[in-house]
Parts: sequence; structure tokens; C-alpha cells
Amino acid sequence: MRESDYAHLYSASFPFWGSIPVAQRARLCAVSRYIRVSSGTLISDGTREGVLTLRSGTARAFLLSEEGREISLFPLAAGDPFFFSVPDVSVPAGVLLSAETDCECCFIPHAAFAEIAARQPAMEIFALQSSLRRAEEINSLLRGILLTGVAQRIAAFLAEESARCGSRILNLTQEEIARKTGSAREVVSRTLKDFSLRGMVETGRGKLRITNPAALAEISRKGR
Repeated sequence: MRESDYAHLYSASFPFWGSIPVAQRARLCAVSRYIRVSSGTLISDGTREGVLTLRSGTARAFLLSEEGREISLFPLAAGDPFFFSVPDVSVPAGVLLSAETDCECCFIPHAAFAEIAARQPAMEIFALQSSLRRAEEINSLLRGILLTGVAQRIAAFLAEESARCGSRILNLTQEEIARKTGSAREVVSRTLKDFSLRGMVETGRGKLRITNPAALAEISRKGR
């Protein structure tokens, strides 16, 4: 990628971009690295340090339990920056990033970003606010997993996915639903079977159709 391509992406993704000197913008572009990742593979295994911004594609941040179960945290879309390490704040240990589709990413190493941020308050404030917002999202999700019943969590996820896609037909496997709701596949299977018997969904191979969205929404609000 050319430095002008990095600059175009960063100007759209970083609110501070126009307020820092031209020489420092050029420095960040010069040290940036272009990363291309295929769908279904890891963008980061938790060891990368710096600022990664998606140029195209979609990704997913997740945690991996000791039993090997994935707990989805939040999605990333084109233009979204993710701070693996910033001055005084880091994302929680163990957060991984996986490409949901083929992704193009631009990465600024931590040392270069931190060096300039130390002299540019707008950069440091943005990094801290972004990291704290992500940390709160993670804490809120984990609290929800601990305090919300599985049926309520799965119902809410299906209702949100339907609204996001604008369709009652969802191309999701039970494994994907389990991963994105922090549940075990066997629990998802039992819950969907219950939903099906109650006339709320119809399941098929790799897809699901919501047949009673009102009932599903009721469970997502109040539980069983």
C-alpha cells in the first residue's frame, strides 16, 4: 500500500488525524504495515501490540476459555480501529481477533504510536477512550453471560441478528450461535429444539428461520 492509502484510511478512522502535525502523520503512515487475512483465520493471537484498523472486511474479537470454548465479544467492520496496546491501557489479556470474511488491515506498531501520542494529547485521549469503551463492552457482555439465562441470551442474539440482516432467515450453524452467545453447542441444540417445539423457529442444515418473532422477542426481554 502507498502512504497516501494509509493516510486516507486513518483520516476517516482517527478523529485526531487532522490535529497532529503533517510530519507525524507521515511518520505513522511510513511505519504502518499492510496485512491481508483470509476468512476464518486469526488476525491476532493475542501477542500483537499496536493499533490495527480494518480497511475492508469484517472481524470478530473473542476470548477462549480453558475448555477451548469461544466467547464472542464484539464485531469489527471496515474503518474500525482496535488498540492492542496503548499508553497506560491494554485490552484484556487473551483477546483474539478472527477474520469473519477476507480482511485487509493496516497496523501501526505500538512503539511508534506511543512515541507520538506522548506528545499529542488528542491521540492519547482517543486511544484511552477507545480502549476503555471496549473494556466496558467486554465487561457488560461477560456480566450478561453470568446473569442472563441461556434461552434469553440465545433469543436476544437471534432477534438482533434478524434485525441486523433484515431477514427472518439466518444462515447460522449451531456452532456459530454457540460461539457468539458464549454457550456450549449442546446447550444451543437443546434450546433451539425447545424453540422449535414452541413454534418460534424452524431449523435446517446451516440455517434457521424465525417463525414467531414476537414470542422470541418476549423471551429475549423476560426469559422463559
